[in-house]
Amino acid sequence: MRHILATCALALIFPACAARAPGPPASRTAIERPDARDQLQRDLRSMFDAAEVDHVQWGVNFHSLRDAETLYSLDAFRFMVPASNQKLLTTAVAAARLGWNYRFTTRVLATGPIAQDGAVHGDLVIIGNGDPTINPRHPQRWRAFDAWAAALKARGITAIHGNLVGDDNAFDEPGWGVGWAWDNLQYGYGAPPSALQFNENQVEVLITPGIAPGTPAIITTSPLGSGLVIDPAVTTAAPGGEVLIDIARVPGTPVLKVRGQIAMDGRPTTLTASVPNPTRFYLTVVRDALARHGIAVSGSVMDIDDLTTPLMMDGATELLVDWSAPLSEMVDVTMKWSRNIYAETLLLALAPPGEPATGTRGLEPVRDTLRAWGILADSYMLLDGSCLSRYVYLTDYALTTLLINFF
Repeated sequence: MRHILATCALALIFPACAARAPGPPASRTAIERPDARDQLQRDLRSMFDAAEVDHVQWGVNFHSLRDAETLYSLDAFRFMVPASNQKLLTTAVAAARLGWNYRFTTRVLATGPIAQDGAVHGDLVIIGNGDPTINPRHPQRWRAFDAWAAALKARGITAIHGNLVGDDNAFDEPGWGVGWAWDNLQYGYGAPPSALQFNENQVEVLITPGIAPGTPAIITTSPLGSGLVIDPAVTTAAPGGEVLIDIARVPGTPVLKVRGQIAMDGRPTTLTASVPNPTRFYLTVVRDALARHGIAVSGSVMDIDDLTTPLMMDGATELLVDWSAPLSEMVDVTMKWSRNIYAETLLLALAPPGEPATGTRGLEPVRDTLRAWGILADSYMLLDGSCLSRYVYLTDYALTTLLINFF
């Protein structure tokens, strides 16, 4: 990550000074000569003052990392919506406070005795604290649940005579950031973080043309077990027709409306949709993995919030502990794939312990760290970790100061 941020700094705020390698000590390079620097500033002013872009708001800050000098600045203290540049702040603070080797942990416990035949006479409880890495972006983690089932089988577990319970209380719910738009929440990029996460709390919705114009399109979701109920209304249009498809879901409900049309000769279209209850989705996939390894669960999959009586954890037996991929790998995915749910999860991981984590509490150490790095409090306005909120603002000054600190 240090290399990534240094590269960003060189590319974004110091491109001109990288134009030529330093010359012999007795002479100064062209970029160091006053006339070259003046020419750079004239060129930049000409670019940003051009009539073709007079409707554009610019925030620009060219800073020499070598000389610790600002070469050119234009409205560097103007608030701008940073979009996914906000993830730079979140991941940088996470690296500084948690460390590059930080890993989330997930514990699997049995609440009842284990009989000689390997049957657990009680519930199997999974306690999570936010691991976002059980998804195909981490190939070694994608089959984690099968690895768990194999480990339990090797330990002699043969059946669960109770429920499969997910304890997701490490994070507050529903997990949406402050200022998130309601019409973003049905999409995969709007999936909120949760203490138990599988496949980034989203599924793919595949829409395939029907057999003839006017017939319904074929709609499927993957992986299975999402809890979504598809309300289909996509028709097959004539060959050459437009592909116009969208999805909608009222927050807190499972019904996903899929509307629009797809050309009969068109390629299948894929959208991503958030799941209504990440914990139940997670548990359903775990139960399927257990079944593949011959471990049957006689009870139901239960979100801990849906239990009518408290779990009896006194004397529970810890069967296994699972570790996520390290923070260094999570940051790589967060930045290269611009994954909102990773940034939001890291923000929650920064929250002080003792209460369910919230984004508001996670922002407290973020502000403390930015202050320690010399970033003025009035140069940013933070409400979430990914800038899915449209009320997040940064200045170029704040962003360049962050990059300079990490160079």
